[in-house]
Amino acid sequence: MVATEPTSTICSREILESIPVVMHYIRKGIRRELGDKASVPQIRALSFIRRNPSTTLTTVSEYLAVSNATTSSIVDRLVKKGLVTRSEDPNERRCLQLTLTQKGQEEYKVVEELAISELTKVLMRLPDDQVKQIQAGLRILKEALEEERK
Repeated sequence: MVATEPTSTICSREILESIPVVMHYIRKGIRRELGDKASVPQIRALSFIRRNPSTTLTTVSEYLAVSNATTSSIVDRLVKKGLVTRSEDPNERRCLQLTLTQKGQEEYKVVEELAISELTKVLMRLPDDQVKQIQAGLRILKEALEEERK
């Protein structure tokens, strides 16, 4: 008798195989549109800082899965471009907080719109019922992950 994997394990494998494909497609479109204006790590850092205002360099570093030195270099470039500000944490003077500037918010919005546009091109080729299935599945997954995080 052949043991089969549980549905949840099969689904987990499909998620892990799908995410890199989706991200590659989005990055390719963004690079095509933005060229050298922003690197992928800079865009990822902007995205994280936007979702986590007043975050720290260490937290961004953990998210990007790179060293603090590499993250510091990425953040330095974002600060020089006027997209991110560094400020002292009022509770811990040695700790710096990172926040998007208005220009950073606007730049991120451009990137977000490009990503949505790229994905929309693909989703428009699918039947409406399949798009709704994808949407429902992603919503369920997001809720489950957010619940797990609590």
